[in-house]
This record gives sequence, C-alpha cells and structure tokens, in this order.
Amino acid sequence: MTTKNFRRKDAALAVETPLPNAGNTSVFTGGLDLDGKALADFELLISAPALTSTELPDGQTETYELQHADNSDFSDASSIYGQVLQQTGAGGAGAPAATKRVRLPSDVKRYVRLKISSSATAGDASGKKAKLEVVA
Repeated sequence: MTTKNFRRKDAALAVETPLPNAGNTSVFTGGLDLDGKALADFELLISAPALTSTELPDGQTETYELQHADNSDFSDASSIYGQVLQQTGAGGAGAPAATKRVRLPSDVKRYVRLKISSSATAGDASGKKAKLEVVA
C-alpha cells in the first residue's frame, strides 16, 4: 500500500483550470483525492490570477466556491465554503491576483474541487488559470 507524503507543496496535490470564457458560466478544477488522510495540519490554498478590465469589467465578478464529495465524479458535490474568494472588476483596471488559505473541516469528504463562476457580463478570462493546492 502506498501512502501519500504531504510536503509543503506537493505537485500531485494541486489542480488548475482556465477561468470561464463568458458571463453566467462556471468551470471546475479537477478533484483532489484526499484519500482519507487526516488533514488537520494542512490547508488548501486557492490562487486567483490578476484579470484585466477586458477579462473582468467594472462591477463584474469571478466567484470561487470550494466543494467536496464522496464520489470522484462529484455527483454528490456539496459546498464546504460557498464564496471563499471573490474578484470584482473596478476602476477600469480589472482585478488584482488574490489568494485565500482555508483549513479543511473535520468532516471533509474524500474529494475536493474548486468551482469558479462568472457574473452576467464578465468577459473571456479563459486565458488565465485558477489553482487549488494542499499546503502545510
């Protein structure tokens, strides 16, 4: 049996996805398999890229939600943290890069992923990627 050795940043415990390419759409990272590990000493790091005013016009948002599931296909997905991070376009400059570290609850399910949703008239941000990773 192979056990996972969680290091400060482990490439096997990181997933990325391009952001949505149009308003009112959502994208998902792949799932991270926590494999039943006790993760009390670990956190998840969510990284959102800087966005230009074309990618995220004034008043529009990219909302990041952390989900978990018992099934690897996320057919039973539910939210751990509904709006864990949000980027809002402002001042004709888009939105700066942002990160958020979150601790996993004790009842976290085996698989976790990130859902990113864009607001109604957000632009095409698919050239940028969001990242979810396990960190110490």
